[in-house]
Amino acid sequence: HRKLYEIMSEVTGVPIEQLPRRVFRLRQGQILSMWLGESEKNWERALNEAGQLADETFTTPDGRQVKLPVLIVLEELDGLGRARSSSQEPIYDRILTTVLQRLDPNGADLSDRLIVVLATTNEPHLVDPALLRRVGGSTETFGRLKRRSFMAVMEKLTRGLPVAANNGCSPQELWDRHIQSLAAWFFSPNGSDSGLVELTYAGSTTPVVKHRRDFLTGALADRAVQQAASEACEAEINGAAQSGITLEQLARAFEAQLRGVVDQLREGNVGSYTDLPDGVRVATLRRLPQPGHLSFEFHRR
Repeated sequence: HRKLYEIMSEVTGVPIEQLPRRVFRLRQGQILSMWLGESEKNWERALNEAGQLADETFTTPDGRQVKLPVLIVLEELDGLGRARSSSQEPIYDRILTTVLQRLDPNGADLSDRLIVVLATTNEPHLVDPALLRRVGGSTETFGRLKRRSFMAVMEKLTRGLPVAANNGCSPQELWDRHIQSLAAWFFSPNGSDSGLVELTYAGSTTPVVKHRRDFLTGALADRAVQQAASEACEAEINGAAQSGITLEQLARAFEAQLRGVVDQLREGNVGSYTDLPDGVRVATLRRLPQPGHLSFEFHRR
């Protein structure tokens, strides 16, 4: 997404923030409908709008007429294009047929237009192979966030958000410190995280402990930052001594989000929430007891 806009900015000579929006984000809930035939119409409508946008010309500051690319992001691809089977309802096969026709790179919709299609899914094995071939030439796998990527995600999510003042530091310096503290909490080998769950793989008697860092994703970090921001907003409304997000609020929000994930874990779905070795099956899952206090506060002391 960012690279696309960087290229457009370089070609047109227009700053990124002044370029027109060129991204369509299509979610399963926006396309699928309970009414017969409505899902195909929703898909057709979305692709038609993307095609119309791709046909529009953009005037550069030096007077050139150019056509800018359009990025279509298909979220939850397994819902839009689930692999065909005899047990599946016919409506899903019809939707998939429509999607395959419209995403044909040699078809009228795409052959002469600058349209880039990117799809995301947590369940790639459920996606129809023909649709995977249609969407793109490569498949990239993203695991859980490591320390460096976690800090990069947090820097992006907190940019521009108010932070509770402390010792006269600038907001950016405070955010840098908070992000480093959170990274140390998650990734320090000597931290207080004794683990959230214990797994045993089929055919093995050796348990494997999964820690907080093993469940970190960009989406979870996003939810935690939003939760901390809401808590800070409510505190300010209620007359808090200082405004802005505190480090403790962020830590509590991450703790709440992670515990929410753990509550959903079962032997059959744990692979959707944390990385597992290829081909393994989880035989048993045990939630580990957690301290009553916030482990982040204990770690800081």
